[in-house]
Amino acid sequence: MSRGCYIGFLLICGWASLGQAQSWMDQALNASELLIEVEAQSSTVAGESKSDLLVATLDWNTLIPVNESMSWHVGLLWEQDVREDDPLDRLYVNGIWHGLGWTVGRFYQPVGRFDSIFISDPLTMEIAEINQTSAMLDYTFYSCLIQVGLFRSSLNKVSNEQNVDQAYAAITWMPRETMEVGAYWLSNLLESDGLADSGEALQNLNRDETAAGMGCFLHYSQGSIEWHLEGIGALKSVDTGSDTLPIALHAECSYAMQADLRLGVRYEESDDFYGSFSSGSWIEEFAATRTSIVLRHESEQEWGFCIEAMWLDRSDAESDERVAIQLSQLF
Repeated sequence: MSRGCYIGFLLICGWASLGQAQSWMDQALNASELLIEVEAQSSTVAGESKSDLLVATLDWNTLIPVNESMSWHVGLLWEQDVREDDPLDRLYVNGIWHGLGWTVGRFYQPVGRFDSIFISDPLTMEIAEINQTSAMLDYTFYSCLIQVGLFRSSLNKVSNEQNVDQAYAAITWMPRETMEVGAYWLSNLLESDGLADSGEALQNLNRDETAAGMGCFLHYSQGSIEWHLEGIGALKSVDTGSDTLPIALHAECSYAMQADLRLGVRYEESDDFYGSFSSGSWIEEFAATRTSIVLRHESEQEWGFCIEAMWLDRSDAESDERVAIQLSQLF
């Protein structure tokens, strides 16, 4: 091949690649969403008043279709004072092969539904939410969705000793459009985002503890009213001084007062769940009970205003009060 033909061939390939890249870029921009949340908070903890003002969330996500049966998903999440150093929240590819769905990458595992109109996360979500690098298969028949997968353990920080040895499974049934029922299982609840510190602390003490977890939920809507009930629990206790099985419950009801205005109430309980372990004792206990009310406005221009009040009671008889105001915009 002459030099001129060779250069012409490279130019044609480069032009084609650039055109394809531009096409993917256009698709990604057209499918992208950006959520911004700004919050003002005031609380009374153990009799001490506190307040804060922060950019609570910047969440950007998009998808890039490769073909009719496969697409890439990217999500970046930044949360002030909580998640500033690790913004890559979701990066996965999924598709369908002969009716069997598959997903590979980093995503939120289907452990819980965690529906809520409140500013604060549900207690069950704080305890059980998990976002790890995973491989998952899913299959839908009639009105049932079955999902099973494996993910890499986050507790072992030695890179050459990390294994894809943790598992999960979930089933979701929609008997009708207004009702959804689900159940799920996780091989080690200490792998969840909210309990990982406890798992690492136990591992540092050469206590390679595992505690499988199970949960279920019911979501139901009827006219202007929506109900959501959820429970999560461990199948064994890692506390050598207690035989109590940890459990958390979440009950929420909301009512559409107008098309753009919703009022909600929520009640939550938690027993024997702790956020960390230090010096032989469990610390950072999750609240024993939480009662909350919320008023949320969502405009047609996709901006929202929300005000929430929460009352917390702990097992040590301490009680807290929190008020939060949030302004959000979805682009």
